[in-house]
Amino acid sequence: MRPTPAATPTVRWCLAGLAAVLTAGCTNTVVPPPEPERPVAAFLLDDGRHASLVVARGDGMTRYAWGDWDYYALNRTGPFRASGTLFGTHLAGLGRRRLPGPTEEARVREQVAVPIEALWRIDVPAERASRLHDRIDQRFLDARGTLTANPLYDLEFVHDPRPYNATRNSNHRVGDWLREMGCEVHMAGPFSNWRVMSPADP
Repeated sequence: MRPTPAATPTVRWCLAGLAAVLTAGCTNTVVPPPEPERPVAAFLLDDGRHASLVVARGDGMTRYAWGDWDYYALNRTGPFRASGTLFGTHLAGLGRRRLPGPTEEARVREQVAVPIEALWRIDVPAERASRLHDRIDQRFLDARGTLTANPLYDLEFVHDPRPYNATRNSNHRVGDWLREMGCEVHMAGPFSNWRVMSPADP
């Protein structure tokens, strides 16, 4: 593998400016399902760069995350690497961690290792949440031979066959998961900039 060239100050400034332009006005909107049957809690977490999802299951919860394998699973970070993940296609990683209950916002905040900039509780149908939980867990189990623990994010990662790129990043994947649980999701950009509206809002 060829080494990644060091970014010059000019390149870094250009990339930072591009990120600022792309971020402006790009808010991803989530509308929860109205009156979900046998509702259970899901929590949308925004750490400022990535989004992740906590889903209730039984008497506990599971946190799921998805992102660039090198950056998110192996901590190969830095300004040039962070900006580089927006371009090209990369190997993706699926992250998971079991969290004991009860299913409460305070309990989630206590147990997630990364700083949380924003957190929303979203009530979703129990059946849909269970199906999502089972599907992601099966994918995780199928790739267990690639398991890598990352204590920085307090997650275990496995390879995911779907490629990571600017149009399929962690925020898009979380948006997909929310849709599977009956939410209406409008993605306005690749960055972790979210709002959750009431189902009664226009």
